[in-house]
Amino acid sequence: MGKLDTNEEQMMEELEGLLKQKSFTRAAEKALHLGDKFEKRGEKEKALKLKKQAVDFLLKAKDQHIKRKSWKLVANTLFHAAKLLRNLDRSGEALPLIKSGTEYLSKAAEEYLVWQDLEKATMCFVTFILLKMASKDFEVKEEVENFRSKIGISELSHPKENSMLEIPIILTESVEKTDLALLEKAKELTYSLIKDLCISEVGVWVFEKTEDTFIVAEKRLRDKIKFPKVKLQVEFPNEIIHAEEFDVTIKILNEGEGNAQNMQLELNTKEPLTVIETNKATIDAFNAEETISKSFKLTTTGPPPSPSGEGDTGTEIPITVTVTWEDILDTKHRIESSPSFITLNTLSETKRLENILEKMKDKITEITAIIEEKTLKELNSLLKNIIKIPGSLVEEAYKSLEKGEQKYANYKINLITKLLNEIENFLENLPTPAPENVENLPAQSPNDD
Repeated sequence: MGKLDTNEEQMMEELEGLLKQKSFTRAAEKALHLGDKFEKRGEKEKALKLKKQAVDFLLKAKDQHIKRKSWKLVANTLFHAAKLLRNLDRSGEALPLIKSGTEYLSKAAEEYLVWQDLEKATMCFVTFILLKMASKDFEVKEEVENFRSKIGISELSHPKENSMLEIPIILTESVEKTDLALLEKAKELTYSLIKDLCISEVGVWVFEKTEDTFIVAEKRLRDKIKFPKVKLQVEFPNEIIHAEEFDVTIKILNEGEGNAQNMQLELNTKEPLTVIETNKATIDAFNAEETISKSFKLTTTGPPPSPSGEGDTGTEIPITVTVTWEDILDTKHRIESSPSFITLNTLSETKRLENILEKMKDKITEITAIIEEKTLKELNSLLKNIIKIPGSLVEEAYKSLEKGEQKYANYKINLITKLLNEIENFLENLPTPAPENVENLPAQSPNDD
């Protein structure tokens, strides 16, 4: 076992002090906290020992609550101990604690009725009924009728606003297994129990809280909750030109088994990037294994960028994407993509067009070689004359650049591009040329005379 740090030593001393004071509930909390710290450090044996001690401390706290006749605290302490035992793979020991806690809830309800605290009495009794049902003990009509006969109390203590029915917590943490059919049956039973309370302000509050609680419980108690798994892909051009429009496409993939809802997408940019319309998009429903694409149109604003030094042809501008959504339990999620970098060409427009023309000259040379290799003499001569046209246009484009006429140079470059594409398509569809050498022709048939 590793050496305790100062904080852990202090916590151990506090634990010993709580035990001397017989403050067993706080001692259990302290032992669990220490156990978690040891578990994170990999000292599992020490952590297990502290968690077992926490169970023992809770059972001692339960005995104290029994002596004080604090029945609700007895029940809650038993349920807490049962949860710890289940986490320690000791479910067999947990079940008797749950059953015992259930009976103490009934006693707590009776006690609150004596105090004329209807809200707490209903909370304890409804939880008691649900636990009985979850234990497959459906013969609870007599208990329900008995309780209903006792709730006709004229003087009601107004419930505190921070006091909530504890049904979902008890069900999800203390009952081994439940399902939506059981929950629906419990809801009907509970409503039949409290429907007569709505004649008073307090009764309406209890009914609303019960209804809210069942909504939460229904979401938490689904046997197999399937969740979405959202991933992002960002697509954009390899290079952009200052002041020209371009598209950024966000692909959202749901690789999970559950659906997402109320999805909000936001594209985050930096200057000089500017989104032309909106940088946000909404997706109301996003099903499992679905892919959805959203495109945004952008441009750059401000003065054109300048190269930072010799050889610099572009500057990188980061963009990120933020996505938020809710799962089936209305839990909110948020992810942000890693930065993607868009390259903004920093060459002057003249230099950029000159680079394009140089590449076009290379392309013309390449096509000329294909013409030489693939065509017969008559077609070869014709195509060589045709390929001179884009060659002449290249020279004219250079002259336009020398005069500062970038617009005309750009027009000629577009024309050259179309011509070269058409020539290439024509060459690709040409049949293989027939052999010109007579010696390679098939021998003449004797019957041809």
